[in-house]
Amino acid sequence: MKTAVLALLALLAIPGCLLVQPLDDAKPNDGNEAGSNGHPSGGSQSSGGAGNKAGSGPVGSSGTGNKAGSGPIAGGGNGGAPSGVDFSLFTGTWTVSGGENTATCSDGVPSNSSESPGGMDTFGLGTVSDLILNPGATCELWADVDDRTASLNPSTPNCTTSDADYDYELYFASFEFVVSADGKTATATLSTSTLVSDSNGAVDICDSDHTWNYKR
Repeated sequence: MKTAVLALLALLAIPGCLLVQPLDDAKPNDGNEAGSNGHPSGGSQSSGGAGNKAGSGPVGSSGTGNKAGSGPIAGGGNGGAPSGVDFSLFTGTWTVSGGENTATCSDGVPSNSSESPGGMDTFGLGTVSDLILNPGATCELWADVDDRTASLNPSTPNCTTSDADYDYELYFASFEFVVSADGKTATATLSTSTLVSDSNGAVDICDSDHTWNYKR
């Protein structure tokens, strides 16, 4: 079962891959190419990646992530960001230049992998939040801006998906995207937890930590 969970986490490993897809279509390490929207997240698969420890309850039916803008629009503009914030520092497409992923399930043995360069992720403007990572994906990651840092919006919905044997619920614990002084590079960190369950209840919990380096 752990192999199946790690295969799912691989697909959800990068923001661009937060999309939720059945594990039947997943291959270990496939999700290690950022932005490979061929599999999840990417969107996220919205599920993916992450899960909101910050957050909300399960996303309704499997594979349907909540879309940004589905809730009330925050007052004061994009998520109420401070005036003078230059959202163009974040918006647009970023290319992954490298990174590291670590996933640990209940057996306590970490699984490590490196992020392959070349994948792409996109920030768009939000309504409930300042920004949306990979807007339109099944699972979107919402972020608010303070100066050159975009951080997880606590209203980001959890993501759920399932295969023939298990149900998976992903919680986003933390996310930060920091843009360099020249605006040409950025570093992102993401922590998530995935609850694995079957018809009898919880089976396992896997925590994952990811770091990505980006360039314009």
